[in-house]
Amino acid sequence: MEEKVHAVYVNNLPLDITLDEFKEFMSKCGVIQPDARTNKPKLKLYVDENGELKGDGRCVYIKKESVDLALSILDGFNLRGKEVHVEKARFELKGEFDPTKKRKKLTNAQKKRYMENQNRIFEWKPEKPRNYRPISDCTVVIKNLFTLQMMETNAALMMDLKEEVQQSCSKYGTVKKVVVYDTNPEGVVTVTFETTDESDMAVKMLNGRIVDGRRIFEWKPEKPRNYRPISDCTVVIKNLFTLQMMETNAALMMDLKEEVQQSCSKYGTVKKVVVYDTNPEGVVTVTFETTDESDMAVKMLNGRIVDGRRLEVSLWDGKTKYKVQESEEDRQRRLAAWQNFIKGDSDDEEENDESRKEQSYPKSSSPKKDDGNNTQKSEGASSPGKRPRPSDEIDAEKASEDSSEKSEEGPSPEKRPKLDDEGEQ
Repeated sequence: MEEKVHAVYVNNLPLDITLDEFKEFMSKCGVIQPDARTNKPKLKLYVDENGELKGDGRCVYIKKESVDLALSILDGFNLRGKEVHVEKARFELKGEFDPTKKRKKLTNAQKKRYMENQNRIFEWKPEKPRNYRPISDCTVVIKNLFTLQMMETNAALMMDLKEEVQQSCSKYGTVKKVVVYDTNPEGVVTVTFETTDESDMAVKMLNGRIVDGRRIFEWKPEKPRNYRPISDCTVVIKNLFTLQMMETNAALMMDLKEEVQQSCSKYGTVKKVVVYDTNPEGVVTVTFETTDESDMAVKMLNGRIVDGRRLEVSLWDGKTKYKVQESEEDRQRRLAAWQNFIKGDSDDEEENDESRKEQSYPKSSSPKKDDGNNTQKSEGASSPGKRPRPSDEIDAEKASEDSSEKSEEGPSPEKRPKLDDEGEQ
C-alpha cells in the first residue's frame, strides 16, 4: 500500500540554519507539500527545551519520487561544512494518546481549496510571447487635468470632464472606460483603451499638453523586458528586383506583390505587402501578424539567391522610409509603359475576338463538283490555293532553331523573381 505522506527526516544540519535556507535546500528534489490550513510549506526545524535548534528537521513532498530523489542526492550532501543525513520519516506516538491534541478534520471548503492549490502547482501554462504586454498597458493615467478647487466650485465639472475626455480620446481609438478621481489632489483621470497601440498613441499625443496653464502628465506602466515594438512584425526584403525590370515590365509590380504574398504565407498570416517600385534597392515590405512569424521569415529568406541577386532580409526599425520620390521624366516613362501594356492587352483581346468570330462563322463557299481536287488542296497547305514552298520549310526550321537558342540563353530579364526559387542560403 502506497504511503499517503511523502516525508523525509534530515539531521546534522547547521545549527544556525534558517527556515528559508532549509526550504531552498530541500526544494532541489521536488515541490514541497503546502499545509491545507495555512498554505505554508510543510517544513519543520526541531528545537530543544530552551528553544535552540537541534540540527534536525522534517520536509514533506507532494510526490513520492521527490523522496527517492532526496535520499539519493541530499543524503551525504555537504552543507556549510556539515554532512547532512537524509532518511524516510517515521511517525511514532510518543507517550500516551491525548485526544485533545488531535487536529480537526478539514471542512469541504478547505478540501476544495486545497485541491485547487494542488492542481495549480502542476498546471502547465504556455510561455508568453516576446512582445507580450499586460492588460494594464491599455490604461492611460492623466494627471493635472483639474484641481480640487475646481471640483468644489463646480458640481457638474466631474460629469462634463468625463464626457470631454471620452470625446477627445476617442480619436486615438476605442475608449472602453473613463474614470475621474475627483478627490485626488493630482487631478487624475484614467482612460482605458481596447488595445495597447491606441493607448500608446494617446500618450504620444497628450503627454505634456498645456490645459488651462497646467501641463498634463501621463503615466504608463513600464514595458516588460521582453517587449518588442509593433514594427518588429514588418520584414524588409531588399534586392528582390531592379529598376530596369520595373521599367521593361509594367505588370511586374502586381505580379511581384502576389508572388511575395503567396510565398510568405507559409511563415504566418500576411497582413500587408508593399512593393516600392521606385526604390533602387528593390525593396518590398511584408507585415505579419506576430513577431514570431516575422522572425521565421527573416531566418528563412535572408541570404537567399533570387535571379543572381542575394536577398537582404531584416526587421523594420520603425523609422526608415523606403518610398523614393521619382522625377517627372521617370514618371512620364512609367505612365507610358503602363499605357502601352494596357493597349497591348486590349489589342490581344480584339485579335482573340476576331479569331473566335472567324471560327464560329466561316465564309460560305459554293459546292464543288470535283471532290478530288478539293481534297488535294486541303491536304497540300493550310491556306486554299497556295502550295507549300521549300522556303517555308526553311523558315520554320530557322524559327525553331532561334527559339531553342533563346531557351538555352536563360530566363528573360523581365521574368518576375520568385522567393521559392532554390538558391544558396
